[in-house]
Amino acid sequence: MTDAFCCGAETIAEEGREYTPVCEDIKEYTERVSGACATGVKIDYGCSFKVAASPKAECTYSPDTGLLEGAVKAVLVFTRDGEFHSTDVTFPFSVKLNGLYGDPRIDVAVIGISVRQRSEGECEAEATLKIAAANYLVRECLYISELEAGEAIDSYPAVTVLAPEKGDTLWSVAKKLKRSPQDITASCPSLAFPLSGDEKVVIYRPKTV
Repeated sequence: MTDAFCCGAETIAEEGREYTPVCEDIKEYTERVSGACATGVKIDYGCSFKVAASPKAECTYSPDTGLLEGAVKAVLVFTRDGEFHSTDVTFPFSVKLNGLYGDPRIDVAVIGISVRQRSEGECEAEATLKIAAANYLVRECLYISELEAGEAIDSYPAVTVLAPEKGDTLWSVAKKLKRSPQDITASCPSLAFPLSGDEKVVIYRPKTV
């Protein structure tokens, strides 16, 4: 907001503000989860499991408890009597995520899953979860909603000298002199920004024919 200016004129600027969530940091977790799973069809020892495909996790996070709870789902491919079949398998999970605050945004990927029969008709599954949790805080953001050039500067003196402050940048010097950054670097090519405060900025008015 304070950096806005117009070359050769006073500046009239109006300020706007918005409140937006800003990512403060991202935490990553790797969790191994397992448990009894439900199947969409009856499974028995006559079934030969081949692969668990397309795994995914559906879950919700509770800021009050710090628990991420949900279920892992996959498609189990198996054979019975020499024929291929498939069924949906689902098992619940609950993991504790430490170090989070506010209402983080969480993404979960299932990078591996295995399914087996622990007894006839009863299946259990094991999976690895990769969890990314982004902590967000609401920040106030200021911006220039409108910028107008005010009263024009009729003319510049033949020579303008500025005693800069320590830490002045090219932009801040240009703003103080109401001149473009190009004018500053053309007149003072030896200046190195940010300035130390010991320099003198000398700007000559361009000759007119």
